[in-house]
Amino acid sequence: FELKDDQGVAPVIALRGLFAIRQWTDAISAFDRTGDVSGFAPLIDQEMDLGIGAQLRKAAFRERISGPGAARATIAAALDSMKDVDGGVSSLFRPAIEKRFAWVGQPERAEEGHLLADEALDKNNEIRAVTLAFETIVSRVAARVFPRVRTSDYIPALQESFGESCRNHRSDPVAGRYAQAFLNLRSLRNAIVHVKSPRAPDLSAALNQQEKLHDLLRNLFATLKQPIPPVLIEETRKSLSMTGMI
Repeated sequence: FELKDDQGVAPVIALRGLFAIRQWTDAISAFDRTGDVSGFAPLIDQEMDLGIGAQLRKAAFRERISGPGAARATIAAALDSMKDVDGGVSSLFRPAIEKRFAWVGQPERAEEGHLLADEALDKNNEIRAVTLAFETIVSRVAARVFPRVRTSDYIPALQESFGESCRNHRSDPVAGRYAQAFLNLRSLRNAIVHVKSPRAPDLSAALNQQEKLHDLLRNLFATLKQPIPPVLIEETRKSLSMTGMI
């Protein structure tokens, strides 16, 4: 089949634009599956020549390894640079890229961690999801218990004290739901990250079926995004003060 006209002249169809769109679509699909920006980072640089792709690639690595705080400034700067460039296929995909880094615009660092945990779960990265969610909660507790102190040296003791407070208040009509959610998340995190089977039958059952596990984690994440009950903070602070830490 040919597209020649009556005089034997065939049109020339330029497919470069469609090919570029396909490259961007494939790259963003890969990012959605893995969180790896390496596929579309060079595509950005081809059009913009501003080193933005390299910035995003470096920032995404730091976010995976060191946490969202280490990447926030770099990603924010890269996104701002993209706003100054008009035209090209990249401008079509800029909203999609900004949406995938929406956590950068969250007003509080804790919100970044919660959003990243949700995104990791959506990508079926359970290890990353439970790790981010758990560390985010611990960071929120630390900010309440040690508001003016560097807390890195105290995190193990803080986790233990807060866990004990949660165990003591599992039946509390106000704090009980939050306390049990933290204990369940910790058990699941230990099971998934450290291969330590949970004692609770419902948690063990969830680990055998992805859909049940994801539903359970989403419910836990939703509960733990709520304000931490003051009674849990006060008991944790009191416990640590008895050890001389605060």
